[in-house]
Amino acid sequence: MWPDASELVYDDGVKARVDHLYTRVKDVVTPMEWPQFAPVIDAILCLKEERGATILAHNYMTPEIFNCVGDITGDS
Repeated sequence: MWPDASELVYDDGVKARVDHLYTRVKDVVTPMEWPQFAPVIDAILCLKEERGATILAHNYMTPEIFNCVGDITGDS
């Protein structure tokens, strides 16, 4: 189940699970923006694992989704 917006916080657990992904987007996402994106990325990754899903990402998606969440990425 998708968490409530109040649960999407950049805490130590989120940092431990997703901060390693920041290197994939550091050229397009500033360090000040990352704490806003990290909890959403974490929630998507948790839900993806829970449901055994594969994420198809297109290059027009935002960099944090394309580079940190997508399993299969590409262009048309």
